[in-house]
Amino acid sequence: MTISRNTFDPTKNYRRIRYHQDRDLLDSELNEQQDIVNLSRKRLADILFNEGAILAGLDVSVTGNVLTLASGIVYIEGHVEPILGESLSFDATKTTGADYVYLELLKYNYGYSQDGGLINPATGEPTAEREKWVFKLKATDTSSQTLPNNVTERKNLPIYKFDRESGRVTPTVQEKSNLKIADLIGTLPGNRITVSSISEDQLAFAAAEGLNSLLQNLAERTFDQAGSYLVRGLDSFEGAITNDSVEVITNSGRAYIQGYRLQKDLPSTTLIPKSVATKSVRGEQKTYNINERRYAVNSTPLKQSTQVEGIVEIQRNVTRGSVGGGEDILNPGPVVDILEVSQGATIFRKGIDWQQSGNNIDWMSSGSEPAIGTTYTVRWTYTKQLAKGTDYVDGGWFGRPNHPAAGDYRYIVTAFDAAGECAFASAKVVSRTTALGEMNRLTWLPVSGASGYRVYRSLGGTARADFQRLRQLGSEALFYIDDGVDEATTTAPPATAGTPMVMGAASIALANLNVVNFGKSTLGDQPVNGSNCSIDYDYYLGRKDIIYATYREIKRLEGAPADFPKLPIVPEDALGLCSVDCPPNSTAIEIRNFGLTRVTMDQIHDIIKDVESLKYNDAQYQMNNELQNRDAQTKKGVYSDDFSNSAQSDVFHAEWNARINEVAHFVAPGRSSLSTVLQVDPAASNVSLFGSLALLPGTENVLMAQDDWSEERNINPYA
Repeated sequence: MTISRNTFDPTKNYRRIRYHQDRDLLDSELNEQQDIVNLSRKRLADILFNEGAILAGLDVSVTGNVLTLASGIVYIEGHVEPILGESLSFDATKTTGADYVYLELLKYNYGYSQDGGLINPATGEPTAEREKWVFKLKATDTSSQTLPNNVTERKNLPIYKFDRESGRVTPTVQEKSNLKIADLIGTLPGNRITVSSISEDQLAFAAAEGLNSLLQNLAERTFDQAGSYLVRGLDSFEGAITNDSVEVITNSGRAYIQGYRLQKDLPSTTLIPKSVATKSVRGEQKTYNINERRYAVNSTPLKQSTQVEGIVEIQRNVTRGSVGGGEDILNPGPVVDILEVSQGATIFRKGIDWQQSGNNIDWMSSGSEPAIGTTYTVRWTYTKQLAKGTDYVDGGWFGRPNHPAAGDYRYIVTAFDAAGECAFASAKVVSRTTALGEMNRLTWLPVSGASGYRVYRSLGGTARADFQRLRQLGSEALFYIDDGVDEATTTAPPATAGTPMVMGAASIALANLNVVNFGKSTLGDQPVNGSNCSIDYDYYLGRKDIIYATYREIKRLEGAPADFPKLPIVPEDALGLCSVDCPPNSTAIEIRNFGLTRVTMDQIHDIIKDVESLKYNDAQYQMNNELQNRDAQTKKGVYSDDFSNSAQSDVFHAEWNARINEVAHFVAPGRSSLSTVLQVDPAASNVSLFGSLALLPGTENVLMAQDDWSEERNINPYA
């Protein structure tokens, strides 16, 4: 066939194709529209009929080993097809076992060569091709035979079984319809059954309809009164995790949805696919700085950059054209600015000898110019679509050509000052397995008095000599990102310390990969310093799903991916169980159970008691607040004092003579303190007297003793 492509995918669940007036009409879209309609019709028809069911005709007469079949109608591939009759001969020597009558379907691709009517009479050009179905009754299965010319597909369907011993011919599909009597409960009016024609099946059917109607009425009343709610269980938590999905396990439990009971005796599992939907950004601007090679994109997480465009400087020799005072084209372009035009030691002047005209040098007849046919040098800037993997990459350069390979890298960071550098210590080495395109971020705590820090790296080796100095940083530096660009030297960390400073171990982690990295200035082309770069890229979107329950099963409702995703709306006939936050391109999901559990009578009574206590406390506060805010002459009324403090007492009143016990919460008459000197009879007591102190007898236990000490030392080297 000469169609461009087949875009139909039933898993995407498309239902319509919307055509636009400003877009091309593709053949694949018209074909996909037909496939959508055919699939919908087939799904509906499959509910009514079984594949291969004989709906009418195809009566069989047997004469020895010959079957004569009349014309009839068969259901096949979602279509009700008329079939012509046929006489079929089987092996006359076969007396046992079974043979089958097959219905062969051949799908032909017809064009103007097979059907002369498929020509546009106005232009004489071929029109669209057709798919033609041809049916034939066969005595053998022809699936393995070579397809005839112009046939795209063959299907063989057994429709009759021929028992050679008994001579009986029976349809292979006994039940023509998929519908059962139980499926019709609630769909047919039961009052049409009359006494004169009633049977046991009809009576059972009517009873089932009546019971269903009663249950539905009770369910509606229950739902109107209490809504949908959990009784117990059905809480969800995270299960097994793969690279592409997470299992969410919902415990067993019971709930009432729309008044119907849902009982789950075993946990159920819902598969949550990772959110990998993307959104595109076009033309994000970055100002290139020659001292900075990594530029973070604004929208993350980054999937991939699709195009990076920058202004690049180039110098090339150009051959002077054959026309004096003419133009010479510069390639590559488009040219942004011509910086210099020279020939040997001669530098031609802009505006006098030449001027820029688009992508050309326009030589002015009034000035100087190179001789015709000679070469001269031009330095100019132009807008270039930078090459990914050569001029820039997403993330880091590890594993790229001419850069360090991906692998297990080890690092150590030392501090140095004017006296020297900290010594290598294997206990302070940190490591991380670095994959293709990744970067490593090292962080450390500042060291007092350090002039700077030195970063050393080793690929796999653990000995001091395996480490090579990668970068020296200033005293203000507290981190370093190794993106595979900085070149290591041959210098190893010192074996002995040249300074009394103590450097702690650094921490290592994966660096932010949502960057465009221009890498080494010696490899590829780099934008002009201070110029703007345009970045096109795709980034991942997050999603929020809901796991909900109907009165039959537990399902997942997928939310729409977005920068700030929102929860989808739970269907009216369902109960939401939990929300699942799916971060962009990550399996680190977060589950929040809604917990819409029933409220029992005990809980209602507790709530009523709490409300009554709240009302009492509020009334008490309002009364006390009103009295407290009156002036001294009118501050009269009934107080509700809990005697926890003296806030409501006028302790400065002349007649005030009371005391408040703030621990036991009571008020009592005032009392005056009387000091009595403690007197001890040493002869009749075993207390120990130390001046005015009398201590009860006891035994002293020494838990720790340090009789000697040397000097004071700082136990926090980072202070």
